Amino acid sequence: MQIHCLEVGTCSDRALGVFLENNHEAYLDFTIKRADSFENCRVFAESSKASLLLVPHLHSIAGTLSLASGWELVSDKIFTLKNPPIYLAARTIVAAGDLKGRTCASLETLAPLIDKRLGLDVKPAKNTQHAARQVVELEADCCVTNQRGIEFFELSPIVELNNFTVVWLPFLYRPK
Repeated sequence: MQIHCLEVGTCSDRALGVFLENNHEAYLDFTIKRADSFENCRVFAESSKASLLLVPHLHSIAGTLSLASGWELVSDKIFTLKNPPIYLAARTIVAAGDLKGRTCASLETLAPLIDKRLGLDVKPAKNTQHAARQVVELEADCCVTNQRGIEFFELSPIVELNNFTVVWLPFLYRPK
């Protein structure tokens, strides 16, 4: 079986660790396959005979998989996980008010956490690590990322955004 997950350092990666820790006896023989987005995880999963994909309830792909042929929600394995802190971060320390009109890389589902009064132009990111990478590669002025994104890409946190709990939905793919 293949288990599909986003890149290391994302909430998906963290959720996979918790899932495997709590279900290790049921998933002894598996290969982890990583992708940059849940959409790409789905594409890769559908090219194999049996795959598992964990998706957060906040992401639109949860509804898509619920209705898609070959996909089944494993309802007895659904779990909640408090998301680690999410930050607005940049290359250097700046006041949040000085970002007006700047570009902010963010996962679509996390963009609502950004205070509208900041006047940021949101640029889509595939995940929190991709958002941080866009700042380092000068494609965005700031980003919405987690602690790993800040540390790995050597960013400065500007402000911690709201914390929330995610419901993780395991979907099993078996082609019909």
